[in-house]
Amino acid sequence: MGRPRDVEDDAVFATADALLKQRKRPSQKDIAEILGCNRNRSIETGLEKWWVSLSDRLDQAQELQELRAKVAALLHELSFCRVVPLPMQKPRLDALLNELRQKTRQ
Repeated sequence: MGRPRDVEDDAVFATADALLKQRKRPSQKDIAEILGCNRNRSIETGLEKWWVSLSDRLDQAQELQELRAKVAALLHELSFCRVVPLPMQKPRLDALLNELRQKTRQ
């Protein structure tokens, strides 16, 4: 029997996220079963990092959702209400779209 294969943090994060979406508490055992490997230190370390980063990642998701709502509201205003002429709204729209692009790259 060879040395257990290391598991990348990205695989642990994605698997833990999927388990959480299923309303299951991610565990080292469940992640190992899903990834088809033995429980090992790399899964344990990745899961620890996942727990530490979870709050920040949830905050970022909330911020992104709020930003998308702002963009949607502005687009609605521009396309249906036409309260303010487009040339005057363009800087505001550009700023929101730039912010959205930056957030989605993080």
